[in-house]
Amino acid sequence: MLDVRRKNTNQLCGFTRQRDLEYLTGKIAGAKYVHDLRFAPEPYLLEDYLKHRSGWDKFRAGYCAQMGKIDAAGLFGQEYGAYRSVCILGAGTVKRMSHSEILVKMING
Repeated sequence: MLDVRRKNTNQLCGFTRQRDLEYLTGKIAGAKYVHDLRFAPEPYLLEDYLKHRSGWDKFRAGYCAQMGKIDAAGLFGQEYGAYRSVCILGAGTVKRMSHSEILVKMING
């Protein structure tokens, strides 16, 4: 499981906090848990989006530019391409999309 959330330890995460996920992922699925901030949005992008100072389109454009600078698809392949499957965890909700959706599209081409 690849956790690409900027914040993964606060109380709003509930049972999806880093420590809990690390334990459950290994115990239930026998899988590895990795928190990789290289794929998380820059703090200013995330805050502007969460506080409604920018909309989804502006957030997506900023995140795509950020991921383009690090060649996210290439980096993902380099770091995680050897795994048979990877679950990418973001912070999307019914009301709010997540950068993880953008990342998956970039990786899959």
